[in-house]
Amino acid sequence: MKHLLTLLAISLLWWNMSLAQIENFALKKRATASSFTEVGGLKFPAGAVDGVKNGAYGFHTQRENNPWWQVDLGMEIAIERIVIYNRQDCCSERARTIQVFLSNDGVNFENAYQHNGSIFGGARDQKPLQVPLQFKKARFVRLQLNERNALHLDEVEVYGVMAHLANLALGKPATQSSTSAYSHDNDAQGGVDGVKNGLFGFHTDTERDPWWQVDLGGIAKLDKIFVFNRQDCCAERAETLAVAISADGVHFQNVANLSNTVFGGVKDNEPLRVFLDEQEYLARYVRVQLRDMNALHLDEIEVYGKMISQTPPAPVEEPVITTPPVFEPVPPITLFEHERFGGASINISSNWDASKNPKWNDRISSIKVPAGYKIVVYEHSLQKGASMTLSKDWTIAKGNFTFNDKISSIKIIETPQPKVAQPIAPVSEITGGTYYIVTSTNNKFLDQAVVNGPIILLDANAKESQQWEIAPAGDGYVHILSKLNNLFLDQYVEKGEAVASSGNGQANQQWLIQSSGNGFYTIASRANGKVLNYDITRSNLPVSLRNGSGAQQFKLISVSGTAAPITTPIPSAPIEIVNCSLTNQQFENAKRAISKQSFSEQKMTTAKLALKNRCVSLEQIRGFVELFAFDDQKLDFIKFAYNITEDKDEYYTLSDVFMSLLTKDDFTEFLQSKK
Repeated sequence: MKHLLTLLAISLLWWNMSLAQIENFALKKRATASSFTEVGGLKFPAGAVDGVKNGAYGFHTQRENNPWWQVDLGMEIAIERIVIYNRQDCCSERARTIQVFLSNDGVNFENAYQHNGSIFGGARDQKPLQVPLQFKKARFVRLQLNERNALHLDEVEVYGVMAHLANLALGKPATQSSTSAYSHDNDAQGGVDGVKNGLFGFHTDTERDPWWQVDLGGIAKLDKIFVFNRQDCCAERAETLAVAISADGVHFQNVANLSNTVFGGVKDNEPLRVFLDEQEYLARYVRVQLRDMNALHLDEIEVYGKMISQTPPAPVEEPVITTPPVFEPVPPITLFEHERFGGASINISSNWDASKNPKWNDRISSIKVPAGYKIVVYEHSLQKGASMTLSKDWTIAKGNFTFNDKISSIKIIETPQPKVAQPIAPVSEITGGTYYIVTSTNNKFLDQAVVNGPIILLDANAKESQQWEIAPAGDGYVHILSKLNNLFLDQYVEKGEAVASSGNGQANQQWLIQSSGNGFYTIASRANGKVLNYDITRSNLPVSLRNGSGAQQFKLISVSGTAAPITTPIPSAPIEIVNCSLTNQQFENAKRAISKQSFSEQKMTTAKLALKNRCVSLEQIRGFVELFAFDDQKLDFIKFAYNITEDKDEYYTLSDVFMSLLTKDDFTEFLQSKK
């Protein structure tokens, strides 16, 4: 009977899981790998979760012992199955020893599957490896070979349902600022009806700052908010969207603010994702609102978290934390043996009596009295006998011989008010030279591998992409420039990470390098005081609040006059390369923004802004070139785009966009200068 009940419980669990929407949670999630290689073109770990299945490899590690690839699903998922699409243009047999490991923390992994050594297929023969996992729960999925080889796969799909967090907004009461001629009955509920089809679930009128909100019915600890845009039309109308939360429906806190940013939805799996897991967010109401004159229409809003109570908690008054002021030291009173402040001397800062220091009884001939003091000198000990009051310097040389060598006690009746010390302006401790910047925890080197993109962390290779020139920026701060192309180390505030960008003179490109002890340094942004921070789960470089940990300490190894640094390979954390490719929607948005400009200079400026921190393909470059009327303008753009494309080997094919033979020659000369 006991075994029967156990089987029944398992069956009910499977039945409940199967009723939920099973989806591929790996698609476009953060992927990492033990290494990557430039064989056949640079392929990053994200290539296995990009949704492209063509039989080629989506990523490729180096040949090494037990190479691995890993995806972070972003939350704990009850995994129903994993589908692994093998590379089929070559070398499919290399995946024959593949294993599947699962983890909830990215550190401790459990072996969930060991392949039997047979060769499996992929997209071309529709025979990928299917790994059933009966809804095992995990956040991290790692694939690893059980031998020395290179790991390269086409695509990895992880199907399951969310293990814990529920969509708290589903079916809850919703309201909106207005309705329109396009609205349905009970229009606001269309944003939380569970239907995601790329159409609008609700539609306000065209008005100033339209809004929609949902009442979760009680206070919840929020984890994430997903906003699915309308995709049949007019997605750009949501480019000024703000997301706010509130406990009482009156006082709202913004948790996301878009500025000219178009996001997707269910069709491209690119909804706006607002993650709230870095700190505790408690709220009952979630509101989305435009910040312009427009109509607000979205497909669906999902709010994930855990309910805490059905009534709002009493507001908690935040404690006011003040830093006590630092005062300058009060100068002492000085007693001198001779006139004109000469001879032996002693300092006092409180009442003084010769009975405790007989050597100085009847010995004083001058006194230095700093400003703010008032003292009384006495002829005898215990503040007795004849007296004289002083509030400035005294010496017998000014004709006052009455108390020469006759002072035996002193009473201080007024003291100076202490002055608040002026803070010392911070100054960078390294202001010049060329250096490798290396993490203190695992000897990873800051590398500008992605032009106009994020700074990543790689093993030492002595290339100019890992060499950084430090130059004064004024006021004690410094610029840190890539030796590769003179781009500036820049704090991309919106994403909270370090990138390489053209110089703009702003505080986000100015840094303070200060010793943290033992030969290590912290590197802090002038913009907000945040510091470079190595994160073991990422290969790009976050900028975070200072916490004193080793992850925020770096070695600076001089390049000038030294050989390239030699490091012993260390088992390292996952390497992540952020996918900087321009999506089709982003490509169209950028073209539209550029085409609105009337003059070539304005078009070029707009292009640089629109493509900041992006990578473009040759096909996209051709699309942008069509927006420029003359050959010299096209050449300027193509020169700019050279630094933000990965297709440099085929760049010469762009010669056919020019009409003039002279411009073609200039283009050829430019390419030769890059070799």
